[in-house]
Amino acid sequence: MKFFDDSGLNLPVGVERSIELLFFREDFVRADTEETGEISFPVGGFDTYVDGFLKAIDVKRVKERGFHIVLDHSYGSSALLFPRILGRLGVETVALNANLDAARITKTEEEFQRGLAHLTAISRSLSADFGVMIDTGGEKIFLIDEKGETIPDWVALQMVCLLTCRRRRSGKVGVPVTASRNVEKIAARFGMEVIRTRTLPRSLMETAARKGVSFVGDDSGGYVFPEFQPAFDGMFAIVRILEMLAAEGRTLSDMLREIPPTVMMKKKIPCAWERKGALMRMLSDHAEGQTSQFIDGVKIFHGEDWALIYPSQDEAYFHLCVEAEDRRGAEEITARYADLFSTWTKKL
Repeated sequence: MKFFDDSGLNLPVGVERSIELLFFREDFVRADTEETGEISFPVGGFDTYVDGFLKAIDVKRVKERGFHIVLDHSYGSSALLFPRILGRLGVETVALNANLDAARITKTEEEFQRGLAHLTAISRSLSADFGVMIDTGGEKIFLIDEKGETIPDWVALQMVCLLTCRRRRSGKVGVPVTASRNVEKIAARFGMEVIRTRTLPRSLMETAARKGVSFVGDDSGGYVFPEFQPAFDGMFAIVRILEMLAAEGRTLSDMLREIPPTVMMKKKIPCAWERKGALMRMLSDHAEGQTSQFIDGVKIFHGEDWALIYPSQDEAYFHLCVEAEDRRGAEEITARYADLFSTWTKKL
């Protein structure tokens, strides 16, 4: 269950925890039946959304390109609306899992990877311009290029950022502190500025609502184009990517060739809840005298390479993210910080 504030943003984590605490303690006044209020649904909501969507897109350009894509709806709500939009844009679509199924709206990691492999095989066999999986909630997308190769989420963020910068050439882009160092290099090529944010969805959407921001994205498949709405929208992200590819006259793999190769590694470091604060203090002390950032957790730079450690908001572990020039360097930095946390934990 998700709660939103009056501007449509996710509630701050602290407020969410306060609500959970009140709920589980039953520390609230129960309203009488006649005072519980009503649930209302906006009339013509779908039509309003579609009209605003198409006004924000260069429909003629997308139609002229004549895209052919394979789209996995993941048994989610996008299957109710997205075919109507793609039809108006002249996009030939092979749809997978395009029926609502409440029993299949969540997936294990194994099921997700199996679904992605299935999408990859179909996209390759049909020689589609690209394949894409949209999550059940319609917020995040996962891309397959025209060669049938899966594009890792953290690389896809760089690619969409590159497309946006090539088209806009002014303004700002927002990415979380976990995003690749290449984002700054890409933005600098086109005279654009990068805003680094916390990893929370609310932080990213708040950045999207700021003046002058052209694009915001995370490294887990979420993209925001504020000129349409300052929120994650997988359907709009797919069509905006189609529009930008049509304008550039290029393919996804063409764009990928412009991105400098680096290696990103991620690891979860188990930690008891009550020890998180002490470990964060030790990490902050360790970062003293080194080039570092404290946007979300602690990010320590080793030349151009870096390591970021930040606590999970919901689970008893720390996230460790490392980016380096090659795999060997990434493995060495990852092992160094994992060993460091192990040593610190033993001292507590």
